Amino acid sequence: MNIRSEIKDIEKNIIDWRRDFHRYPELGFDEHRTSKIIGEALKEMGLAPQMNVGKTGVTADLTFGEGPTIALRADMDALPMQETSGLDFSSKHDGVMHACGHDGQPLKYSLKMGIVSMERSDLFFNRRRKEQEAPDI
Repeated sequence: MNIRSEIKDIEKNIIDWRRDFHRYPELGFDEHRTSKIIGEALKEMGLAPQMNVGKTGVTADLTFGEGPTIALRADMDALPMQETSGLDFSSKHDGVMHACGHDGQPLKYSLKMGIVSMERSDLFFNRRRKEQEAPDI
């Protein structure tokens, strides 16, 4: 498997973040801790996130000049369910858990934005990242 060195260098951080999000899940419109962590990570990547969009959402634009904008969207809300997995990073919040992958989506798109911003200044389109605070209905 060919894993880029930038990703390999932060592999432990990726795993730690995902497990942290899983350990401390938050229901829709209550993702204050999660959105704060995502916002801080985007700042560290050199982006200027806008916080509290729609209550707990986060947006950040990665701009490379003129061109169309592409929006990337990730959910970060948990479900009102009891976790019984017994994993060492199981939910610490009684009756709330990430059971559908929303603990990994914000991380995945934040990392994509950061890696692209580090190496690609010749793209012909812009990217917009938006964390939405509740699932589509």
